[in-house]
Amino acid sequence: MRNGEMIDYYRNKKGISQENLSQGIFPASHLLDLVDKLLSCYESTVRQDPKESWKKLSYINEEYNIGSQTMPHETLLLYLCVKLKYALLIFDKKLIDSLYNQISDLPTSKNTIIEYIRKKTIGIYYYRVNDNLQSIFILKQALEMHNKLPLSEEDKAELFYQIALTSQKTSDYFEAITYAEKALSIYQSLYYNRRSAECHVILGLSYHKVHQLEKAQENYLYAKKIGVDLKDVYLESMALHNLGCMQSFLGNSEDAIFYFLESLKLKKEEDRSLFSINTLVKEYYKLNQNEFALGWAEEGLVLAQRNKIEEYIIHFNVHIYLITKNPEIEKYISDYVIDYFTRAGDKDNVAKYAEILAEYYTSTDRYQSACEYYELSLKVWKNKTTLI
Repeated sequence: MRNGEMIDYYRNKKGISQENLSQGIFPASHLLDLVDKLLSCYESTVRQDPKESWKKLSYINEEYNIGSQTMPHETLLLYLCVKLKYALLIFDKKLIDSLYNQISDLPTSKNTIIEYIRKKTIGIYYYRVNDNLQSIFILKQALEMHNKLPLSEEDKAELFYQIALTSQKTSDYFEAITYAEKALSIYQSLYYNRRSAECHVILGLSYHKVHQLEKAQENYLYAKKIGVDLKDVYLESMALHNLGCMQSFLGNSEDAIFYFLESLKLKKEEDRSLFSINTLVKEYYKLNQNEFALGWAEEGLVLAQRNKIEEYIIHFNVHIYLITKNPEIEKYISDYVIDYFTRAGDKDNVAKYAEILAEYYTSTDRYQSACEYYELSLKVWKNKTTLI
């Protein structure tokens, strides 16, 4: 989206005419200059460039008097959305909720570009706070708008990528494949290798879930190669982790553990270590090596609590309860865990924990309760199969 085109589009819309721009403290030329700077900063976030985004946002904060009393609400809305987009890019947990609340207090925009940016940004926000159903709902609204707007190829690719990412979380795997392929095609044409690798990871995960294992492995290996070529340890570690998941699925636990440990060696950020720690716990538990499983689960729980990542707090707590045979597992799963993942739209984990609780009831000879949760698990899996 060229800035000139966006400014003209922005100015000519009913909600932000030249006359409206001239109202208030900002003269029209000054306000259009601010809009130009905001859209440029937004483009930097789309390009996944946190340094450039911060540089542009800092300049805006220093040079312009930002506030509800000094500008039209649509310009303030655009500013807050761009600021939230940057906060999501660097995942500033303290800032994103505050900015989301400020945006929610403002009316929606009559300008379609601002409204598109708002919807896409809020869709990403919902994904980052694990409200995947709301995320996909609002991202699809942005998708309906995108063909009518002069968007850059990078912007389209980011939208497709985010829909793929969220669809993968809601277990809509063929949808994830469709949009990951769309995003990958654009990113490859633009030589955005890192994002191309991330698309390959989504494709690998989704093909894995629909049991197309050759395609899954092919995409994981593409991602690993890009990671090695770019000397990007995050990409390489992510690919190794997912190759481990494939080996686990095939029943090769020792090979799976090898990949998980190799992936973990490359991870520097605590929250990203949680993926591999969680899979190590499950693999050791599967092998009845409970001492190792418990040790990793306790270490993972400390990291998850430190980083306030509720999904992984749940995963580690459940395994600790299972290994130590703590009866609290019954109330924990029935009263909290299933509801948490239902609200998040995470069908895989709803089915998984319903089955774990059913097995627990079976082990304690409460067969009627076991049947109830086996039926829930089967219902979720059946609905998933229908959807995909």
